[in-house]
Amino acid sequence: IGESASSVTEDITLPAGGSCGTSITWSTSDSDRITATGAVTRTIVDTDVTLTATVTKNSASDSKEFVLTVEESLVQGVKATPGKTEAIITFDELDGAESYNLYWNTSTGVSKSFGNTIEGVTSPYVHTGLTNDQSYYYIITAVKGSVESAKSSEVTTAPATDNVWQVKTSMTTARYGHTATTVNSMIIIAGGSDGTADLDSIEIYD
Repeated sequence: IGESASSVTEDITLPAGGSCGTSITWSTSDSDRITATGAVTRTIVDTDVTLTATVTKNSASDSKEFVLTVEESLVQGVKATPGKTEAIITFDELDGAESYNLYWNTSTGVSKSFGNTIEGVTSPYVHTGLTNDQSYYYIITAVKGSVESAKSSEVTTAPATDNVWQVKTSMTTARYGHTATTVNSMIIIAGGSDGTADLDSIEIYD
């Protein structure tokens, strides 16, 4: 750790000892962002954290403070999967976020000022009423109070009428020993067992 403020985006190593047999203990002003062991958790805004090192040898000790900025994190893992006249948007939750906003457009370069806004989405979010074979572009932001994060990486997808599987009726458990058949271009999965009991539900895909 340098003596001047610096930015961190990942866990840091805090030494437990120094030269001449000194021992070093650490304390933190914000353990939610940086723990006393150096574990870093990013949130939707830059956060300054003061780490205090106490250096001890025998009965003598002295302390020194280091101010680090935990850089803001963007929403990660954003994916767009095509459906029939719809797109399924999924993303990873961000520590500290209270809600998420989705921005979309039919042109690339979506931003908070260029695109349509859908507030308060959760993952997965199904964006319906779309036009098949039209490209759609998406970004996600995280919100906490009045603060909104920077935009995620942009993703794109195009709804399609062909080669898209949609679950019409689904089970909540895995099945084994089931049968599958095709009827009117649909695949029907039926029967089988969940490992402990026989199942009589079905899954239909088109």
